[in-house]
Amino acid sequence: MFSLWRKARRENSAASRLLGSTSLRFALHAWQRRLYDEPPKRKKGQRGRPRKYGRKYTPKRIAHLKHSMVTLPLYGKEQEVRYRSKVLMAHFLGGRLVRVVWCELSGTM
Repeated sequence: MFSLWRKARRENSAASRLLGSTSLRFALHAWQRRLYDEPPKRKKGQRGRPRKYGRKYTPKRIAHLKHSMVTLPLYGKEQEVRYRSKVLMAHFLGGRLVRVVWCELSGTM
């Protein structure tokens, strides 16, 4: 399991160096797909180590995101696509900020 995480991280860093902004999808285990908000800003005089990640994104929080509808030519015909997107921190990428997009085709809504 750990070797898959290392492989995904290595592939992502190589692809990001070559392509700059990339769209990558990995087959990862559930514990590797954790997404977080950015950590809250430190208050002046706050003690202790600063937080590395913010609040965890759960399916319930994802369901409350605003969705958008768009009609796209997919699979040879016009299809309605509903999507939600948010910039989050990906745990499996070492806390790098990424835009995450959740899509649903009209037949699966």
